[in-house]
Amino acid sequence: MLYETFDSVRGLLKAIPQLKTIQWYNAQYDGVIYVSPVAFVEFPERIPLDQVAGSVSRADFALRIHIVSACTAAQDGSISDNVIQDHEAIASQVQDILQGKQIRMVGSTSTSLVPSGWQHYHKYKGWMVTFVDFKGMAILD
Repeated sequence: MLYETFDSVRGLLKAIPQLKTIQWYNAQYDGVIYVSPVAFVEFPERIPLDQVAGSVSRADFALRIHIVSACTAAQDGSISDNVIQDHEAIASQVQDILQGKQIRMVGSTSTSLVPSGWQHYHKYKGWMVTFVDFKGMAILD
């Protein structure tokens, strides 16, 4: 059900030349991230399918883009400003590219994506991670 949506998002994010790859999120932090910067596309919440009429359903969905950049701290543990700025610039481009866009879901087109959150996630040593979140809705037939 979600591959078409993922592929639609990936197609839009390919416009960001700094991204080395755009992948379906599958807990890559637990394994090996082999290239950086990378975007992971995640559907972080259950998608309720509310029947509207007959076989037509409404699907309200959340979309999270993980922006992941390798970062090496200096001897004093600090991260240089340019590394932070480069990472934030990519995350900003993601938000700008996806905001207001319609994407595909099961042969239907969603409403325009609406930004719903931005979070710096600092759990993984050696990686700078920013979540850029969106909400959308699709009518599925």
